[in-house]
Amino acid sequence: MSCIEWGDAYSVCVEFLDEDHKQLFALLRKADDACKLDTQTENYPLIVNELVSYLLNHFAAEEGYMNKIKYPDIAAHKHEHELFYNRVLAFQQKIYENKEDYTKDMLDLTETLSHWLHHHILNVDQQYTNFVVLSYFK
Repeated sequence: MSCIEWGDAYSVCVEFLDEDHKQLFALLRKADDACKLDTQTENYPLIVNELVSYLLNHFAAEEGYMNKIKYPDIAAHKHEHELFYNRVLAFQQKIYENKEDYTKDMLDLTETLSHWLHHHILNVDQQYTNFVVLSYFK
């Protein structure tokens, strides 16, 4: 599962969050494409910096939304964001330090991000969508 593509199954039914998720998929594709070319190693740190920045902004937006809807499992969700963000920061550090094996580190990062996005959106994010739907029908 090197690079996953956006599809309707990933929708959380909140337009601005879906747009954020689509942008994360685009960043993943950008990183994957850079690895395939293997001639753009000088761009890896820029791509990772963009990803780190975007994740931080997305997590803040998503957590703000969960606060707004009074999502009861927000603490666990935030904790999952924090753990993943720290993993990405560790990749960022590794990429800055390990210049002789940039491509392997970037491939590891894209694989990790791909798996995490797939699992997180389909399983964890869908829980707040389900919460809204169930709350509506109470």
